[in-house]
Amino acid sequence: MKRHLRTLGCLSVALTLGAGTAAAADTAPHWAQTGTAYTDTLGGGQGLASRADGTLLYRGLASIPLDLRIKGWNHVGDPDIARGHVFDAYQGPDTATSKMFAVTTPAGKRYEYVHRLNPGEKLNNSFAAVSPDGQWLVSGEWG
Repeated sequence: MKRHLRTLGCLSVALTLGAGTAAAADTAPHWAQTGTAYTDTLGGGQGLASRADGTLLYRGLASIPLDLRIKGWNHVGDPDIARGHVFDAYQGPDTATSKMFAVTTPAGKRYEYVHRLNPGEKLNNSFAAVSPDGQWLVSGEWG
């Protein structure tokens, strides 16, 4: 089964992809809703990720730690969780020349990785995603 989380405003809908059975007339996989959760816009208006225990991690303006705000990181994108590590994508003001990724270990230790923008690269940092094998961090820009 594959689990998919979708944020709709402040509503999160959990879906599970189940496979059809050979005996069934329609053997194509289908999505089935498995849960619904609500959160406030400030605490969870940007994105969410699921933990191994099935609970949800929300991100929004209010979830940016004060020390990162002081450094100028004023937006957090959609997070990801892999092997218990939380990956967050941050961006700064419109005049920024870099973006930042924060990785928080299961023990709570945070590491910050600042990436200087390449020519033509957009400053927005919409999401962080980790490949299934844990080898690659992929980020995305909107627009």
